Amino acid sequence: MQSGIVDAHVHFVDPSRPGGVVWPSRDSPFFGRRMYGEYAADMMRLGVDDLVLVETSRRPGDDIFLRDEANAKREVIGYVANLQPDEPSFEQRLTSHCAQPKFKAVRLRPIDAFPLDDQATVGICNQLSCAGAHVEIGVKTPDRLEPLFTLCDAAPSTRFVLVHAGHPIVDNGEISKSWRSLLSDRCAPENLWCKITPNYGAHLPHENRVGREKHSQILSFVSNAFSTKRIMFGSNWPVATLDEAAELMRAIEASFGQDDVTRICRENARNVYAA
Repeated sequence: MQSGIVDAHVHFVDPSRPGGVVWPSRDSPFFGRRMYGEYAADMMRLGVDDLVLVETSRRPGDDIFLRDEANAKREVIGYVANLQPDEPSFEQRLTSHCAQPKFKAVRLRPIDAFPLDDQATVGICNQLSCAGAHVEIGVKTPDRLEPLFTLCDAAPSTRFVLVHAGHPIVDNGEISKSWRSLLSDRCAPENLWCKITPNYGAHLPHENRVGREKHSQILSFVSNAFSTKRIMFGSNWPVATLDEAAELMRAIEASFGQDDVTRICRENARNVYAA
């Protein structure tokens, strides 16, 4: 197993905070305190040295909590805020975060609120790029990948990061045919990077969880479209477990040579979040 890993996709959860949490719900298997102490006891066994925090909530104040957690931990090399341009406080909040060295990106969410082929969305992305932030997008279904590629081409100066590899796994646990076809037929835009995560963001029944063989198939398509220079490993903790993250890591090690493994598991994320 690798050492010096940068985990590019981590969520912290603390339901004891005033106001509780927006996500996850109380009936979720990972509801409860999931903070740095719990993360370190779990994922550091995988060989993780550094991590990137990603906010799931668009509620004002939750981004401040994320900022403070990032600033308090040396191991956190960057954070991704959930700031939504359709909110009145967007400009003020963005300006505040831009003063923080560890602020790296904005996650547009829910993505359905932003037509990917619309000039207004292009303008938002250009604004974020000018502010020094990149844009993270998690498309809900594989058929949204083509419009995302179009958006990347329309905003070439903006760096985009596709989260969870574009959700390639469909409800029956198989790889989407449309996802597979698109990534087989064309290369992703040069300004689009890709995070691979253990369950690709899908909330699948246990029997449909992704195993090493399917990971290897997905990695083959992703590396074909993005090259190993624009792929990053993320655990998606606490949604994914240590065992699931380790399974993905083993698939990465089996699929690539050491130089490419190092890029995927460390160097690429450092270039995006620590530069």
